[in-house]
Amino acid sequence: ARHSKRGTPIDVFRSRLTFPYRSSPDVAPFAFTGRIAGPHTPNTPKYLNTASWDGFKKGEHVLGLDQRRDHTRALVLVEGPWDAAAVTATTNHEWVGVATNGTAFTRRQAQHLTDTGLPIIMWTDPDTPGIAAARNAYATLASLPDAQDVVGQARLLTTLGHDPSAYTANFGPDAVRTALTDATR
Repeated sequence: ARHSKRGTPIDVFRSRLTFPYRSSPDVAPFAFTGRIAGPHTPNTPKYLNTASWDGFKKGEHVLGLDQRRDHTRALVLVEGPWDAAAVTATTNHEWVGVATNGTAFTRRQAQHLTDTGLPIIMWTDPDTPGIAAARNAYATLASLPDAQDVVGQARLLTTLGHDPSAYTANFGPDAVRTALTDATR
């Protein structure tokens, strides 16, 4: 909650689907991002995040890393939590969607991904900003020392013409698994 102009508390994430930031599945969330449910006006942001505080700055965290399991084959770097959830749920955690919640990607976020030792697949939106974000993410990952094993395995899936949630909706779970299997070979 935050205080309104009148000083009363208001629910920041009212009418939004919320996605938690966690360090592991068995701990309480330390931040949230919320996607508006249903149609929205141009002045209403599609996503809202927890305000920055000592324990959370959006550019220092990646949403979804807590979803890794022992059988996870790779991380799939996407733009938003909806896409991350689509990847993780569709593949039963075999591939885990991780989101930057936008097109920006920082060295700190890159370090979180490479620290896992898992291969990284980039599946951003197939538009100009999404493709630029994927290229920037690859360059950021490649700039990290000792990240060559992970970066050498990085793949880009923007050529599929859809973001992960749209691809899942249009072609189904088997097509998603096939695309991700092909990207990790």
